[in-house]
Amino acid sequence: MQRAGGVLISCVQERKWKGQKAKKVENIGSKLWYSGTVANKNGVGILIDKTLKDGVVDVKRQGDRIILDKLVLGDVVLNIISVYVPQVGLSESEKRKFWEDLDGMVRAVPTNEKLS
Repeated sequence: MQRAGGVLISCVQERKWKGQKAKKVENIGSKLWYSGTVANKNGVGILIDKTLKDGVVDVKRQGDRIILDKLVLGDVVLNIISVYVPQVGLSESEKRKFWEDLDGMVRAVPTNEKLS
């Protein structure tokens, strides 16, 4: 999501931070929600501008490759998903589990809410 003068929402991958947390990005006032299970590997996050960050009402994390932030914007509920798709070095069963987890997260979003 973008506005004149900057980006409001950005999905990031390969964050390489361990844990499932949120942190304020001091120099720009935005907030980053992230998920990573192993330091220096994988990781996903969603960076939300300071003007929208208080609208985040829920965060769902699935391992270190899928994160969803639910954001209320007036009368619109927007679900933002950031993913890091596994490819190299993973078994077919690990890849299949990733796609099943993502499918489950997408299907859990109510039909009256937006998905991005």
